[in-house]
Amino acid sequence: RAFTRGEDLLRTDVIRGHFGIVILALFTFHLAQFMPGPLFPIRWVDQLKFDDGQIAIGTAVFHASVLLGSLQIDRLTRRYGNHMLTVVGTGLLSTYPLFTAFMPNLFFYVLTSIIGGLAWALAGGTLANYLLEKVPDNDRPAYLAWYNIALNLAIFIGVLLGPLLATIFNVQVALVLAFVFRLGGSLFIWLADRAKPTPATVQPAAE
Repeated sequence: RAFTRGEDLLRTDVIRGHFGIVILALFTFHLAQFMPGPLFPIRWVDQLKFDDGQIAIGTAVFHASVLLGSLQIDRLTRRYGNHMLTVVGTGLLSTYPLFTAFMPNLFFYVLTSIIGGLAWALAGGTLANYLLEKVPDNDRPAYLAWYNIALNLAIFIGVLLGPLLATIFNVQVALVLAFVFRLGGSLFIWLADRAKPTPATVQPAAE
C-alpha cells in the first residue's frame, strides 16, 4: 500500500516479541543520551569558564571527528556488522559526559570532543541500519512508528531528568550518572540481540 492508515500504525503485536526488547533498549539509550544535554553548557561556561571561542573550537573538533569517523563506517560495518558498531559507538559515547564532568581545561575539552565525535560517528552511522535490520520490508511504518514514539518520549524525559538530577545532587554528579545510564543503555542494546533472533526479514549490512 502506498499509504498506511493511522489505526494500523500502533499495533501492539509489533512490540510483543523481540522487536519490543530492541525498542526498549534503544529507548533506554536515547533517554540517557539526552539527559546531559542541558548540563553541558553549565559545565563549560559556569564552571570551566570557557568563552564562545573555546566552545567553538570544541564543537568544530567534535564535528570534524564525526566526519573523519564516518569515512570508515562502510569498511567497519562490512567487517563487524551494524549491531556491534552500534554497541561500541554508544558505549564510547557514554564516556563523553564522564570526561566532561572531570575535565580541567581546554586541552581535555578538545580531547573529549575527539572521542565523542568518533563515538557518534559509529553510533549515528549504524544505529538506524541496525534498527532497519529488525524491520520487515513490507511493514516498516508500523515498526518505525514505535521507534519514533520511543525516541521522542526518551528526549522528553531525558532533558527533564538531567537538570532534575543536577538539582538533587550537582552538575558533575548528574553527568556521572548520565555516563552510567548511557553505558547501561549500550549494554542493553548488546544484550537485546542475544536474547532471541528477530522474526523480521533481516537486511544485509549497509553497503
